[in-house]
Amino acid sequence: MENTTPVSPLPSKKVIRISKKKIIIWVIILLVIGFLAYGTLYIRQKTFGTNNSASIQIPCIESAGIKCPGSNSKKSNKEYNSSYYPNTNSGDITDTREFNKVSYKGDIKTRKVEDVMDGVQDAIEIADGRIDNLNVSTNYGHAIFVIPKSNLADFKEDIEKLTHKKLYTETTTSQNLLGQKQNIEEQTDNTTTSLANLKTQQQTLTTSHNKKLADLNLDLKEVQGDLTSTRANYTLTPNNDLS
Repeated sequence: MENTTPVSPLPSKKVIRISKKKIIIWVIILLVIGFLAYGTLYIRQKTFGTNNSASIQIPCIESAGIKCPGSNSKKSNKEYNSSYYPNTNSGDITDTREFNKVSYKGDIKTRKVEDVMDGVQDAIEIADGRIDNLNVSTNYGHAIFVIPKSNLADFKEDIEKLTHKKLYTETTTSQNLLGQKQNIEEQTDNTTTSLANLKTQQQTLTTSHNKKLADLNLDLKEVQGDLTSTRANYTLTPNNDLS
């Protein structure tokens, strides 16, 4: 007799089925996440460096036989953004006033970054300016500052003296802030009108209050007079013994 051992059947492979609807939903979710991530990165890039009214950046350059310190390091790339004030429309075309805000950007190429940056700081101080941001290293210098517009021409001359003319470039832009001025004037007029109306209302309420108070005081005096007369009559009235 042959011994026969029963053979158990092989386990069947499980097949996971995903509906097309779920696949489409996941694809849409991934696209939305990617779009949001890209949008966040784009906004950060656009808003980086705002509130700059003027700037100077000084990268180190190399020449024959001269190497800049850390020349293999990755170069900085800082873009200037002159959107210190939001864009505004000029409003009424008949209003020809000018309230110009001038933005300045200067680029200086030099092998002596730190020395030139010292000269830039001195020029800003001479121009009665204010430094809002300063970044100085052996390879790169960057300054963000504000100076009076009346001193800009003299400031430019001082900066040009720091290096050779071919190694210096500048960009100057001007924006008329008339729209903001008109907006402030309109708000001032509205505030003045509102204040005048409130003062008129206050005077009306004060007059009404004083009249009401005078009437109440008059009524009080009459009541007090009646009370005094009643008490006098009461004292003169004989007591009647009813017992």
